[in-house]
Amino acid sequence: TESGLSMTKWHIIKGMKPPSTSQEWEEEFERYKQFPEYKYVHKDITLSDFKRIFYMEYFHRMWGRAIGLTFAIPAAFFLIKKWVPQHVKPRLGIYAGIILFQGLLGWWMVKSG
Repeated sequence: TESGLSMTKWHIIKGMKPPSTSQEWEEEFERYKQFPEYKYVHKDITLSDFKRIFYMEYFHRMWGRAIGLTFAIPAAFFLIKKWVPQHVKPRLGIYAGIILFQGLLGWWMVKSG
């Protein structure tokens, strides 16, 4: 998609709402202009182009959060109810670690620019 790091902030909860007003979009676009990706890859994009790549990245993040929650909520429920056999718990921990690592990697990519 080449949407890259169009979302310049990473907040677990506050990041779930995209800009809604013209002023918020302008502010977000100005923040994006400070990142190397804008300077070296998307130097000539317009606000309209930015919105398109922003929404690609936004839906990517929401999809990642949905995957994490789809795993975490049932896993926590089954663990609390003690319905997870002992031999499955290590695998559950590995899967949780992989999902967590992927989220942390995304956070680090945004943080590092």
